[in-house]
Amino acid sequence: MSDALAAFAGRAKACGRLGLDTEFVGEGRYRTLLCLIQLVVSDAAGLEVLVVDALDERLDLSALAAVLADPGVRVVVTPGARTSPCSGALRRPR
Repeated sequence: MSDALAAFAGRAKACGRLGLDTEFVGEGRYRTLLCLIQLVVSDAAGLEVLVVDALDERLDLSALAAVLADPGVRVVVTPGARTSPCSGALRRPR
């Protein structure tokens, strides 16, 4: 999955935009737990959706982190109560 995520991140960087949705579990927990990351990119080659199991301890998220931190990539995040715990990490100075 890490290879697919790295390839997806490269495609998002090339087209300059990325859609992101997350799913958390918060019930009965002191801190919410990120369980699922849903990503989408659309360019001339078409639409690609990638669903990432965030609970997989072998997963390397560094490629995704680099794209999210890249000021040249517009990140569209879905609104919602479950998304808000990570929204602070996605803010970048403009």
